[in-house]
Amino acid sequence: GNVLRGEKQVLAFADVRRSRQVLEAGQVLASLSLDPEQSSQKQVFARLNLLLAAARNESQRNGALNPRLQVDQDALNALAAQLVEREGNQPVRLEVVAARDSDSLDPIAVTVRAKGLAPP
Repeated sequence: GNVLRGEKQVLAFADVRRSRQVLEAGQVLASLSLDPEQSSQKQVFARLNLLLAAARNESQRNGALNPRLQVDQDALNALAAQLVEREGNQPVRLEVVAARDSDSLDPIAVTVRAKGLAPP
């Protein structure tokens, strides 16, 4: 069971919180700039991972209790490929955006969008 061997009594403390809305659909959780010279696959994925970590931290600061972000991995991989293959000398602005309204206990669904990236 849930009793420590040899203990006569185990104290437990409940942490009860009312669920409340912590994110709105379309809310930008994190953003960063991807410079033109950051075009290798390793550099692009490092920046995307940093961006997603910042978004996760921001969602938790807003009161989200679920520590994981839900992101469409296929869409993220397609965006990464597009970022690696991009041409030009302009930076691209990357943003992680809440895909829907989320309460404190909900999974946090996000999308990653790129501003300043020419369509494929």
